[in-house]
Amino acid sequence: MPRLEIVVHGHLLVAGNQDLALGVDLTTARRFQEGLLVPYIPATALRGAIRMQLEALLAGAGEPDVDPYPLDREVPPATLDSPVARLFGYSGQRGSRTHAREGCLRFGDALPTDPARALQALGVRPGLEIEDFSATAEDRKLFFREVAEVSAEPLVFAAELEVGREVREEDRRYLQAAVETTDALGAGKAKGGGFVTIRWIDEATAAARPGAQGDPATATRARLVLTLREPAHFGNGGPQGNHHATRTYVPGATVRGAIAWSLIRSGVDPEREPGFRSLFTGEGAARFGDALLVADADAEPRIAPATRRKRRGSTGERRDVLVSELARDRVNRLLEGTGRHLRADDGTARFDPEPVRPGSRLVRRIRTRLSIDRHSGASAQGRLFSIEQIEPWIPGKDATEPPVPVRFSAWVEGLDAAGARLLARAAEQPVLLGAGRNHGLGKADLAIVLAGEPDLSEGADGADTERRVLDLADRLDRETRALAARAGLSALPEGDSRIPLVLVALSDFVPSDRKQPHPLAEPAAAAEEGEAVLRRSFLVVQGAAGGYDQRRQEGALKDLQPAVGAGSVFVYEIPRDGLGVRLGRLLPRLRQGVGGSTESGCGRFGTFELIEKE
Repeated sequence: MPRLEIVVHGHLLVAGNQDLALGVDLTTARRFQEGLLVPYIPATALRGAIRMQLEALLAGAGEPDVDPYPLDREVPPATLDSPVARLFGYSGQRGSRTHAREGCLRFGDALPTDPARALQALGVRPGLEIEDFSATAEDRKLFFREVAEVSAEPLVFAAELEVGREVREEDRRYLQAAVETTDALGAGKAKGGGFVTIRWIDEATAAARPGAQGDPATATRARLVLTLREPAHFGNGGPQGNHHATRTYVPGATVRGAIAWSLIRSGVDPEREPGFRSLFTGEGAARFGDALLVADADAEPRIAPATRRKRRGSTGERRDVLVSELARDRVNRLLEGTGRHLRADDGTARFDPEPVRPGSRLVRRIRTRLSIDRHSGASAQGRLFSIEQIEPWIPGKDATEPPVPVRFSAWVEGLDAAGARLLARAAEQPVLLGAGRNHGLGKADLAIVLAGEPDLSEGADGADTERRVLDLADRLDRETRALAARAGLSALPEGDSRIPLVLVALSDFVPSDRKQPHPLAEPAAAAEEGEAVLRRSFLVVQGAAGGYDQRRQEGALKDLQPAVGAGSVFVYEIPRDGLGVRLGRLLPRLRQGVGGSTESGCGRFGTFELIEKE
């Protein structure tokens, strides 16, 4: 894999935004490195400059080239298979998601080799525009720009360049020539800004990775840990105007597609590899769950139920309202016909729902992106947009605590031996997650731990779960009797042969029947537990689930589907007798997912765990 060494000989201004705090109109792009917010050269700027240089070299030699949007007009067929098209690819027609061509290059961000010195190089430059007729300053044309200045010792940046296995040798020579003749990056090139020299350095093959842990022959599930090495963007259902927001977790569809594409890029043939079908495309293929933020590689993420509340203000008090709400429902049933009705009352305090998924500590930044029109040299119409991205680190709690890398954890369910062996191979190389994969976003290290089914005699799916269910039932009985006594009822409710079973959605849930949108109405779960009666639900605002199906076939796009949000709570009543047997039969099925889009992690449920007031 080649490395690009970029030496900057002129002041640097790339991908700037306005910064009112500094009092400047434009700032150069910055990114955190080693705890410092340093200037860098975004992969998009580097990729665009080298592509334009390659187009110029080919045009000068009389060879065909192609711009990024050739299908918006009539072009000769030869241009669609030119070296530029093969190396960089091109987009489909405006408004279409089809007929695009994937390039075989991936540029990383160019980061300074000396971050502290690069930070010290930042400065503010004033500028103005002269009126041609009066030779004085043009009205309202005084501006200030933050740039990375240079001194006697130029700034040096380094970037990774991944070249696909399928690249032709002649294309590789063309590319290296374009890299080494690119002499300017960023803004102000006509005034000496961004003057660079770039050196192509061929590096030795990367060291072997440790690979997956566990035995593929006995594995039925696997735990994935994804550690970000670059900023990442996980689409939030489409842009709002020209802004693309990001999720704070990695959807199961994204995890599944990233691993499939990583294996294909490493040389796996989907048609000939037996494990590919059982892992990704076949009937009963493995199911990839959402990857949620975790504190360290051994931690498990937690989903906050919809009944979890946080007090407004600085106290940060947290409580769960499930028991009090269910007890109030029981007492109100006893009060029917009396003209009385109990209502919830928190007094003067106000409590808001907790965020469902972990991620509040993630650092999110917004970058402005644009595409250049090759004919006018200005931004292409409709190609200016902003994108929110997650930084690959989380700051320490104070100045003495260093930042920690961002890690996400997910579970893959339903593996067979062939699929487990193929999945283990994915740990041998990085994966690319989310959007902007060829533009310096989304690279992550993947660690895999293969495992068998959990022991139902202990842990979350066995005896411990049965104890929690019974403890919750006893707690609800006590709360109901206490509330009934305060309401002045002489006949207090007694426990009966049925107890509550409370399920929490661990991911978005796509119901098969919109008239019965709850998990035990799904055939796969109803067959395991036919005596449950839904009593109440606490729903998180509905979202959308699904993604894009990249198999080469007609109708390849898959629509987003309405979904019940993760964290939703469903309260059932089930018989007390034989509780352990029922849980052992039902919970493994719910853990793997019910409803639609289960191959992308939708429809996973677990039992409710009461957390006392904090």
